[in-house]
Amino acid sequence: MWLFSGLRRNEIARLRVGCIRWQDGEEKPGSQPVCFLHVPVNKTL
Repeated sequence: MWLFSGLRRNEIARLRVGCIRWQDGEEKPGSQPVCFLHVPVNKTL
C-alpha cells in the first residue's frame, strides 16, 4: 500500500477505520474486485 498510495508510514497509521471501499469488477465477467482507499486531502488528519 505504501508504494501505490503515496503516503508516509505515519500517515498510513493515522488512516481512519472504514477508509477502504471494495468495488466488484462488474464491467467485465471474471474481472477482479478493485480496492479504493479514501485518503484525506491534506493527509495529516
